[in-house]
Amino acid sequence: MKLWMALGLTFAAAGCSSIPHADVRTPAEILRHAEPRNLAWISSERLDLDCDGTADEVLTAQDEHWFYVGAVLGSSRREDRYSIVVFPLSGDWQESFCGEFESLTPQSSC
Repeated sequence: MKLWMALGLTFAAAGCSSIPHADVRTPAEILRHAEPRNLAWISSERLDLDCDGTADEVLTAQDEHWFYVGAVLGSSRREDRYSIVVFPLSGDWQESFCGEFESLTPQSSC
C-alpha cells in the first residue's frame, strides 16, 4: 500500500510541537523523545514541506498496532519543530492500513 504524501497541509493542520534544542540533535532523536517514546524511527524522505527553502525530514515508525509518520521541520532557527500522524495497522477504521507499508511518495513540491 502506498501512502501518498499530502503532508504539507496535514502537518500544518496538525500543528507543531517543540522540544528544547539542547535535548536532541537529529530528526530521529527529536521524534524518539516525543510520545510514544522510543520508537525506531526510519528516515524516509527529505523535502521542503513548508516551502521555506529548508529541507525537512519525514520519518516512519511502527509498533504492534500503529504506523507513524513524523516530520521534523528544518527551519533556519533550528527550533526542532515536529509533527506526528498516526494510522492504525488494521481494523475497521477508514484510515487503517489494508496491507504492508511500501513507501512514502511526494505528490507535489514547492
